[in-house]
Amino acid sequence: MGWRDEWPSRPDGNQYDGQQLMDLIRNDKNPFHGLWDVKLLIQEIEESLKTEVTDIPIVDKGSNNYVSSSSRIALTVSNLIYA
Repeated sequence: MGWRDEWPSRPDGNQYDGQQLMDLIRNDKNPFHGLWDVKLLIQEIEESLKTEVTDIPIVDKGSNNYVSSSSRIALTVSNLIYA
């Protein structure tokens, strides 16, 4: 892996489409297996914000990171609360 995070592939070899991440995680089919512990991230968000993550509708790939709408909202809320 170089300086950019590699976008994961599904077991059939096609690129992960960024959808239904929460369903995949609940069924132990993390498309980021070995790269990113999404369960741990969700746990840390829930504990830090004292809330429950119920869905992650879509994940987009960025230049050097993974970004989801839910993560942006959680980080924004966190920054507002703890700023």
